[in-house]
Amino acid sequence: LFAHNCVKGIQANREECAAQAENTLSLALVISMVFGYEVGVKVAKHAHKEGLSIKHAAIDLGVLTPEMANDLLDTYMLTDSK
Repeated sequence: LFAHNCVKGIQANREECAAQAENTLSLALVISMVFGYEVGVKVAKHAHKEGLSIKHAAIDLGVLTPEMANDLLDTYMLTDSK
């Protein structure tokens, strides 16, 4: 009954989902796994303070080049189960 009346027909807004995935501070975990906890925290704090994505904060701080950031923080690659 719930599925039929409330869930059936719901579709995700792909653009909004992609924007949310790219702007989450949780992407700092990827930075932490590659460069260490302290660097991940530094990038996350900078992103939060300046209103940046993790990708842009890492580039801004010189942790990643734009090319490295695009490869390492590719949300489609990080979430693809294949």
